[in-house]
Amino acid sequence: MDTHILLDNLDIITEAPNGIQRLRELVLRLAVEGRLVPQDPRDSPAKNDLQVAIAAKAAAVVGSRRQPPLPRQDDSTQPALPEGWTWARMDDAFLVTGGVQKTSKRQPLRHHYPYLRVANVQRGNLDLGEIERFELFDGELERLRLATGDLLVVEGNGSESEIGRCARWNGEIEDCVHQNHLIRCRPMLPGLEYYILLFLNSPAGMSTMKNLAVTTSGIYNLSVGKIRAIRFPMPPMAEQERIIVKVNQLMGLCDELEASQQRRDKLRDRFIVSQFL
Repeated sequence: MDTHILLDNLDIITEAPNGIQRLRELVLRLAVEGRLVPQDPRDSPAKNDLQVAIAAKAAAVVGSRRQPPLPRQDDSTQPALPEGWTWARMDDAFLVTGGVQKTSKRQPLRHHYPYLRVANVQRGNLDLGEIERFELFDGELERLRLATGDLLVVEGNGSESEIGRCARWNGEIEDCVHQNHLIRCRPMLPGLEYYILLFLNSPAGMSTMKNLAVTTSGIYNLSVGKIRAIRFPMPPMAEQERIIVKVNQLMGLCDELEASQQRRDKLRDRFIVSQFL
């Protein structure tokens, strides 16, 4: 556990331009490297959790929903992981699917439902201020309805910093589906999505998605196949819970630091202005 890195650099980081944002990124980096909370040898190894997820996915995927297998990869070339961790792919532990393409036949008429657009999915949170609707046909609602815990990943963007921004669906709107420019990742282990959301929004996850994206006319594109192929370091589920608690605690403190900095800046500006009154 290397939280002393945070303490040793706190003053330098927070006083630098964009310092608090850099502090947030450091927290996420330490979290997905297994350096934010201690490992516990009593935890069930992540490879056991992964096998449960793989079995659950095999049971969930039948018939036409079955996707072509991804090429095998050699984990021996991957960096060493902390005790109890394992390398996994999104395809191992998530059911990754596309959404509905908006066409003229989708004009809301008789059987229309709310759907999420790219604008609704920000990095780490949803903006549900404006929700549009389109027509669905036989069987589509049952197949495409969002479930609590689904992750939604933005398929393409013109900005490198916005590639693959993602958020968790919490069931805020009943019978809601999603447009094809969003990719849905449904976890096969309840709760795994919290850690994966943290990973995808970390510098390591963002770099992975950037490297996978295809550039076409200045737009970075991620397909269902590329999301399926994302590799991530998977901690034991018990350690994931400890990581999430610690990250939330530290992000809350970052919020307080940011608010304090803004108050200080306002007081400084008032002081400067008062010299000319």
